[in-house]
Amino acid sequence: MKWIQIPKVVVLIGAGAIAILCAHAQTSTTSVATLEPIGFLTTHEWDAKLPDSPEGKKKKIHARFT
Repeated sequence: MKWIQIPKVVVLIGAGAIAILCAHAQTSTTSVATLEPIGFLTTHEWDAKLPDSPEGKKKKIHARFT
């Protein structure tokens, strides 16, 4: 009975390795497409206006992405 289970385990390990390699190949080619919607953040500047503090001071965030 043991000798029958060993090939099954080897096949499962091999299938898992192939699945991992295929998944890695698919994610590396689609990573650029996945990040494209936020691509505008990479080479721009933007200001975020925040609510004034209770003391009346104005707050803002200035970010520069290069």
